[in-house]
Amino acid sequence: MPAAAGLRSRRCLAPVLAAALGWPLAVPAASWIAEIDYADDAERDRLATEFGHPAVDPLRRRVTAVADGATLARLGAAGFAVRIDAVASARLQDLERHGAAESIPGYACYRTVEESEARMQQLAATYPALASVVEIGPSWRRTQDPGAGHALKVLRLTQAATAGTFPDKPALFVLGGIHAREYVTAEAALRFGEWLATGYGRDADATTLLDHYQIHLLVQANPDGRKIAETGVLWRKNADDAFGACTAQPPTGSYHAGVDLNRNYPFNWNAGGASADPCTQTFRGPAAASEPETQAVMAYVAGVQASAGAPYAGGLFADRRLDDRTTPAADTVTGVVLDLHSNGRLVLWPWGDTATPAPNAPQLTTFARRIGWHNGYLPIVSNGIGATSGTTPDTAYGALGVAAYTIELGGLDFFQDCAAFEDDTWPKNLAGLRYIARNLAAPYRLPAGPDVAEVRVEPNLILAGETARIRARADDGGYNVYGAAQPVFAITAASASIDALPWHAASSLPLTADDGAFDQAAEAVSAPVSAAALGAGRHPVHVQARNAAGADGPPASAFVEVAAAGTVATVAGTVTDRTTGLPLAAGVRLVESDGDVRALPAASDGSYRLHAHPGSAVLEARRFGYLTERIENLALVAGATRTRDIALSPQCNAFADDVEAGNAGWTPQPATGGWGIEPTVTGQHVWNDSPGGRYPSSTDLRLVSPALDLSGYAAVSLAFDERCYTEETYDTGVVEVSTDAAHAVWSEVYRCSGRAQWRRVTLDLPQLAGQGSVQLRLRTRSDASGEFDGWSVDNLTVGLPDAQCRAGVDPLFDDGFEP
Repeated sequence: MPAAAGLRSRRCLAPVLAAALGWPLAVPAASWIAEIDYADDAERDRLATEFGHPAVDPLRRRVTAVADGATLARLGAAGFAVRIDAVASARLQDLERHGAAESIPGYACYRTVEESEARMQQLAATYPALASVVEIGPSWRRTQDPGAGHALKVLRLTQAATAGTFPDKPALFVLGGIHAREYVTAEAALRFGEWLATGYGRDADATTLLDHYQIHLLVQANPDGRKIAETGVLWRKNADDAFGACTAQPPTGSYHAGVDLNRNYPFNWNAGGASADPCTQTFRGPAAASEPETQAVMAYVAGVQASAGAPYAGGLFADRRLDDRTTPAADTVTGVVLDLHSNGRLVLWPWGDTATPAPNAPQLTTFARRIGWHNGYLPIVSNGIGATSGTTPDTAYGALGVAAYTIELGGLDFFQDCAAFEDDTWPKNLAGLRYIARNLAAPYRLPAGPDVAEVRVEPNLILAGETARIRARADDGGYNVYGAAQPVFAITAASASIDALPWHAASSLPLTADDGAFDQAAEAVSAPVSAAALGAGRHPVHVQARNAAGADGPPASAFVEVAAAGTVATVAGTVTDRTTGLPLAAGVRLVESDGDVRALPAASDGSYRLHAHPGSAVLEARRFGYLTERIENLALVAGATRTRDIALSPQCNAFADDVEAGNAGWTPQPATGGWGIEPTVTGQHVWNDSPGGRYPSSTDLRLVSPALDLSGYAAVSLAFDERCYTEETYDTGVVEVSTDAAHAVWSEVYRCSGRAQWRRVTLDLPQLAGQGSVQLRLRTRSDASGEFDGWSVDNLTVGLPDAQCRAGVDPLFDDGFEP
C-alpha cells in the first residue's frame, strides 16, 4: 500500500500527525500510541522484536505500542497499516512534558522507587512476624558507583511462627517493574503485599496463604530505569549505557540506551525475538545474564551453578531441570514465578522462542485459562504474540521446572490513570493473584480441579451446643478459553477440612449439593458443623471440590469461631415490613469495630440471632426492594443479649425486578437466541445475554423494559447488579434510556466491558425525572472476534434515589429500629 495510507487516527487526527501523512523526513520525536496491523506471524514477530512487549491482539492481528515518529514512519514506509490513538497519545505526551509521574494529575497512585521501598520497610516494621525486606543485589548504576543507583529489594511475606511446622513452604516469586515505564506493575506487586500483610488474621485466604506459603515480591526489578522513567522519559531498559552511545537523537520510548532485562536471562538467550542493537527496545545485552539486575534475580531465585551446565543450588526454588526441552516437570513441583508487565491484557506461558509446545503445555494452558477467568485476560502461549528469548518465565520454567507466567496488566491505553487502575486493573488482578497463590502447592495439578468461591460459615461465631453451616460454590467451568476447547466436568464431591489444608488434614467433612445431587459443572454445597466438632477457639475452614475427571481443585477458606458463654454479646430480634408489620426475610449482619463481620442469611419468619465480641458494632439489615437499615455504634456487652427489632421500609420504586418471578415485562430483541433468564448455582435467577452459553461474534442483543411512568418522580435512580464478562474494550454492555422509543430515540447512560466479578451499579438519571413514559434497553454488542460468557444483570430498580425516599419515611422511627 502507499506509505501515506498507513497512518490513520482511531479517535481523532492530531494536527501534527496530519502533517505527517506524507511521511516527511523530519518526523517529531515525541512518543505516540499506535495500532499496527500485521498480516502473518513473521510480521508479528518483527513488531514484537521492534517493541518488546507490545499489546498484541491475536484475535484481530493487531499490535498496540509506544513508538516515536521515526519508528512509525519507517513502519508505514514498509507497508504496515498504522493508526494513531490521538487521545491516548496526548495523555502520554502530557506525561513526558510534566516529568515525574506523581506530578501529573491522575497518576499519583503509582509510587516511586523511594516510596515503594519506604512502604516495604513500613510493612516489615509493622508486621515483623510476617514481613521482611531482603536486599538481593545492586542495580547497574550502583555497580559503577556505590553511592549511586539502588539495591534490588524483595518484600518477603510468610508467617514465621509456622515455619517449623511447614519448613518447605511452596513459594511465589513476583517481579514488578522489570520494564521501567510500566508503572502499574510495580504498584500491583506492592499492593498484593499490602493485601497479604494487612489481611492476615482477618481475611481467611490471606491468612492461609501466609501460614502455608511464602510470597516474595521484587517490587522494583529495574530501579535505575524506573528513576529515569519517573522524569517523564518512556524508558524501558536498565541504565547500562556501556554498549552504545545512542546519541543520534534524544532518548524516546523507541530509542535509548540500556539492556532489556527481559531479554537478558540465561535460558536459551539470543534465540530470537531480541535485538543486537544497543539502542533498540529489545537489546539483549552482550551475553546471557550480563546485567547485575539479572544476576541478582538468578542468584535469589535459582541459586548458583558449580560449573557451566551443572544444576542450580541454593535458590528459592529447587532445580527440577528441563534443559532437554522435552521432559515435563513432575506434577509434584511446587511454586510459581510471575513476571508482571503492561498492558496487553494477557496471560502468557513458555515458550517464547519456539512454537513447539512446552513439555508441560497442557498443565500450563489449563492454569493460564483459570487465571484468565479471574482477571479477564486472554490466555495464550508466549510465542503466540511474537518470538522472545532470554525472558524470566522461560528461564524459570526451562532451567528450574517451575510453573512461570507473564501477566500483561492494563486496559486499552498505556499509562492508565489512577481511576482506571483503582476501579478496573487492580481489582481484576488481585482476583488473579489470589487464585494463583492458592495453587502454589501443586500448580501443575490443582488448576485442573474445580475452583471454590464464596466460602463462608453461617454464623461464624457460635457457642457450645450450637451449630453452624459451611457453605461454598464449586465451579469447574471457570476458564477463559482461547484456541482449543477446554473440557469441563461435573462436580462429584466437595469437602471441608478444619484447621489444616486438605493434604495435611487427618480427616474432612463431606459437603452435599444443595440441589440434592452432584450432577452439574457448578454446584452450591454445604454441611452443618457443630461447636463440639470444632472445639473452642477460631478455626480456618478449607473447602475443596472434585470433578468427574478425579481432579481436586485448590481450596478456599473461611473462619469460624467457637466462644465460651459469657465472653460474647448477643443481638437478636425480628425483621418486619414497616408498612404491613409482617415478618420479612432479610439478611442481617453485625460489623465489629475491628472489621470482623457476623452474618446470617434471611430467615422466613424474619428472626435473627447473632453473637459478636464485646465493644461497638454496626447492625445492618437488607432485602431487595427495601431501604437498607443500619444502626451505628451499637454497644455490645459480654454475656448480655440486646433485642433490636428492625422495620424495613420499601424503596420508592417505579419498577423492580429481581428476576425471581419470571419475565417482568421485558422484550428480548431478537425474540430468540439472545437475552433470557438464567438460573444461578444458588437457585436464584439473572438476566443474561446468552443463557447457558457465550454470545456470538458480530452481535447486537437487546432487552427492552416495559414503559415506566416516572411523572411523579422529582429525581430518578437506576440501580442493578452486574457481571459484565465481555471481551474487554471491544465488546460492551450498554444501558440506554428513551422517552421516545416509538421513534427509536435512545441515549446511552452506562457502558461496561471485561469485568469477571459481580458489582452493584447505581446511576442518577435526572433527565428522566417527571417523564410519563420511559423505557430502558440493555444492549450487548460484540465485534467480529471473540466470544465470552456475556453480561448478566440482576436486582434492577428504577425509582426515587434512596436518600430522597428515606426523607419521606416517618421520622418517629427513621432509623428503622424499634425502641
